[in-house]
Amino acid sequence: MRRNRRNEPEHVRQARRKVRSKKWFFRHFSIYLVISIFFFCMNMLDSPHDPWFLYPVISWGTLIGIQYLWTFGLPFTKAGTREWEERELARELAKSAPGYQDPQDYQEEAPPVQRLASSGVNIDDHLELQEVSKEKVAEPIYRNDDLV
Repeated sequence: MRRNRRNEPEHVRQARRKVRSKKWFFRHFSIYLVISIFFFCMNMLDSPHDPWFLYPVISWGTLIGIQYLWTFGLPFTKAGTREWEERELARELAKSAPGYQDPQDYQEEAPPVQRLASSGVNIDDHLELQEVSKEKVAEPIYRNDDLV
């Protein structure tokens, strides 16, 4: 049974897309390995002195490498991650919008909570409780009449 995904938050949909992308990469890579081994065996049985299996293995391997970079980003870097994307967006906004400050400028200073605590201000004195909104109750996917 398929769930209703239209009402899901955007971050859940992005996570689903990322997981689906990883699943297809691993599926594609496993098929590549099986076919490469098959080509190698066929080549060694047919003509061991002519390594023709390298041509499809190398070309298909290049495509697998491109898919890996597309799915996981550059290895040993944070390129392609959400943090990297936010940092690059902030840099682009800083270049285009006058008066816009890069969020990294604030990271060098002490966090606001530490600054307030060091100045002798009690942080808890200024907190206000807000009314919690009640969430919708999910309706069951069946009615009591449907049960036998």
